[in-house]
Amino acid sequence: MITLLGKYVATLYRNELKYINTVMKPYGLGYSSYYFLLYISKNEGTSQKALCRSLSLDEAMATRAMKRLEEEGFVLRKREAPNPHSNALYLTEKGWELVPKIKAALTELWSGLTETLSPEETDTLTELLHTLVKNASSQVLEKNEKEDSSHGQSQ
Repeated sequence: MITLLGKYVATLYRNELKYINTVMKPYGLGYSSYYFLLYISKNEGTSQKALCRSLSLDEAMATRAMKRLEEEGFVLRKREAPNPHSNALYLTEKGWELVPKIKAALTELWSGLTETLSPEETDTLTELLHTLVKNASSQVLEKNEKEDSSHGQSQ
């Protein structure tokens, strides 16, 4: 039963990506860009490190994606105080124009997926998935800390 949970979550994720890909394609962007654009729209001036931590993303992948989004004119990276070694991230006008289209597509998709659920069931599902995400983040952090400490002891 537990293995099916991961399968279902992964299948939902892949289907969301395929759906969003159709929205992003006319802009020359892939599905991964929408996470960045939505996050920055809610957290303008955030650092790339904070974005990666919040979205549980690899920093090297995020760097490549941010570079592409900047080259395509959707994102602006600025070096700002207090940390001149970190870029603050902002949406450009072009980025702001795309955000409502992404939100509308996600709303359409998830409204369709949850249309057979009652509002209470949808709320419960959302709460349960949020709990699983928090638990996953904690487990990954704990595992990484154990790995880091075991590598430190072996040297």
